[in-house]
Amino acid sequence: TLVVARFHVIPPGVLSVTNSVATGAGLSAATSGVAATFTIQSRDSSSNVLTTGLDAWTAVLSCGAVRYVISIVKAAE
Repeated sequence: TLVVARFHVIPPGVLSVTNSVATGAGLSAATSGVAATFTIQSRDSSSNVLTTGLDAWTAVLSCGAVRYVISIVKAAE
């Protein structure tokens, strides 16, 4: 018996901020002068992980009334 399977390659969609996920200790705690890190997992509107292209994010870091806005740009590998 010969079984033939057909696979359809579905390209990833555009970046969805609401479906993307940020993780890491740097999201909840940091000490002045000490590096704190977090990871952003880019996802599309179907929650598929985006692994190619350019990711550009803007993050707002705050402590009380002090707010810092930073831009994060990372070329996916």
